[in-house]
Parts: sequence; structure tokens; C-alpha cells
Amino acid sequence: MNRRIVDYLYYGFKPYVPANKLESYNTEYLKNGKNNLTFIKSFFPTYVDIEKYHKKPKKKVDVYLFNYFVVDIEVFGLKQTDTFKKFKSTM
Repeated sequence: MNRRIVDYLYYGFKPYVPANKLESYNTEYLKNGKNNLTFIKSFFPTYVDIEKYHKKPKKKVDVYLFNYFVVDIEVFGLKQTDTFKKFKSTM
């Protein structure tokens, strides 16, 4: 299956969404799941404490997910970087 980068982020961040927000996370994503930078930068921080988990992810391999979101997206936009490829390979 050829997924969009935003889909990988959606599934990657899902374990970090609090249980009481999970339904709205799913609903909003399915309604508005656009593959653009503006959507990405506003959607995920609404549901995930990026700052907290960037420093201490639940799983060590998720460091690639958070580094991609915090660093690579700012520098490269929604492109497949080496960090993204490492994150993708851990899914």
C-alpha cells in the first residue's frame, strides 16, 4: 500500500493520543486528512504532546517519528528524508 506521509504520521502518533481524545482525532483526520504542511503543523500538536514525547518517546524507535516532525518538516517540508525512511521502516 502506497501511503502518504501524513498517513504514516497519523498512525505513528496514534499511540500518543490520550484515550479521551482518540475519537475526535480519528474523526477530524478522516474528515480533513490533507497532505499539506499547514494541516500537519496544526493537527498533530492539538492531540499529541509533541514537546513531552519528543524528549521521551514511549518506544525508542519513535524517536525517528518525533525528530521527523520537529526537525525535518521544518527544514524540508513533507519530503521523504532519511529520518522519515528510518521511521517508516520501524512500522
